Amino acid sequence: MDAPPEATEWTEGEAREFFESGGDVLPSSVAGPAGGDGEPSEDYCMIRWAVDTSVWEPCDGEWKVLLETLPEEDATRVMKFHFKDDQKRALVSRLLQR
Repeated sequence: MDAPPEATEWTEGEAREFFESGGDVLPSSVAGPAGGDGEPSEDYCMIRWAVDTSVWEPCDGEWKVLLETLPEEDATRVMKFHFKDDQKRALVSRLLQR
């Protein structure tokens, strides 16, 4: 993922937040629907996804394939959850970020 041109003005923390979110979180000085006049800008669009993991029961092969699509560090974090439902939510969350 490439950083936007305005990233040269971000603090280290703002840059970290941007990259750790998969590019979804922009610094508050950049983010937001409002233009300079407080009205939503024309090019602003926010999409929110909701996934019901309570009915999803992946087989072992499906779980393995999905887990392998994540970087090793993320896959390790997913598997640290004790309960399977928590692991499913963590996996879906990380997949949606990508």
